[in-house]
Amino acid sequence: MVHCYVNGEFVNITGTNPQAGVDIEPNSSYDKVEHVVIDAVRTANCTGPGIKIDPNALSDAIGTHDGSGNAATLSDSSQSWTTNEFVGRTVVNLTDGSSGVITANTATTITATLAGGTDNDWDVGDEYNFASSFTLDVRSCEDFSSASGVIPGSLNVGNSIIDGKITITDFVSREAENSSYIVRNWDVNAPLIEFIRPKSLRPNQAGSSSTSLGAAFLFYAPSGDTGATTLGNISVYSPVIRDDQGNVTNYFFVRDQRASPTTMSNVNIYGKIDASGQSTATSSD
Repeated sequence: MVHCYVNGEFVNITGTNPQAGVDIEPNSSYDKVEHVVIDAVRTANCTGPGIKIDPNALSDAIGTHDGSGNAATLSDSSQSWTTNEFVGRTVVNLTDGSSGVITANTATTITATLAGGTDNDWDVGDEYNFASSFTLDVRSCEDFSSASGVIPGSLNVGNSIIDGKITITDFVSREAENSSYIVRNWDVNAPLIEFIRPKSLRPNQAGSSSTSLGAAFLFYAPSGDTGATTLGNISVYSPVIRDDQGNVTNYFFVRDQRASPTTMSNVNIYGKIDASGQSTATSSD
C-alpha cells in the first residue's frame, strides 16, 4: 500500500474481526505501507476500534532456507518468485540477525551479501523476511461510541527491519466504550507512534473500575502477553481529557504487566495534560 488516501464515514461496523471502521493491516513483509493518509474520517458505533493499525505481519517470517548449510545464497524451493523482482530490497535472516541488499533473485533463490549477524550466511531452517516500512498519517479524524478511538496493534520487531512512523494528529475520541487510545505490546524498536493533540472525551463508557482498562490512554502489555522484551517508542503531545461522568480511572496507564516485566522505554508526554474541571484521576507509571 503506497500513496493511498482514505476519506469518508464508516459506521456500525461489526462481524469479522477487527470490526473496525478503518483497518490498516499489511499481509507480510512483501508489503510496504508508505505515504498512507487517513484524513477527516468519521467512524462511529464500531464493535472494534474506530481505526485499527496492525503492522505485526511485517515482522513475520516468509519462509525458511532449505538449501545447503553455510550458504551464501538463500534457497527456498517452496517459492515461485519473478526473476529479479526483489533487486534493491533488503533480505533479513531472522535466525542469525544478518541482512543484505538483494542483487539478484530467481524463482527460488535470493542473492545478497549478509552482514551484521552471528553467521552472516544461510543454514538449513533459517527463517527470513524482507526489510519493510510503515508510514501512516492520521489527520483530523473523529470517532463516536466505538470500542476505542485508535488502536495500534502489537508489534514485536525481533530481528526484522521496519522503518517508518505513525502520526495521529487532532484525533477526537468521543464516548469510547473502553480507553480512547490503546497501544498494546509495542516494541521499543518499532516505528515511533506520535499522538499530537489527541482528545479523549468521556471514555470508558463501559464503566470499568480497572486502573488499566478504565484509563483514557492505555499503553501496556497485560499479564500473559508474549512478544517484545522492552516496550515503548510512543510520544503524546498536549492531550485533552474530559470526564464529567467520573468514569476515568487514570489519565494515562503506562505499564508492562507481564509476569517477567522489563521496562517501558521512550514513552513521553509533552506539553500540558488538559484535564481541567475533571473528576479525580491520576497518571500511572
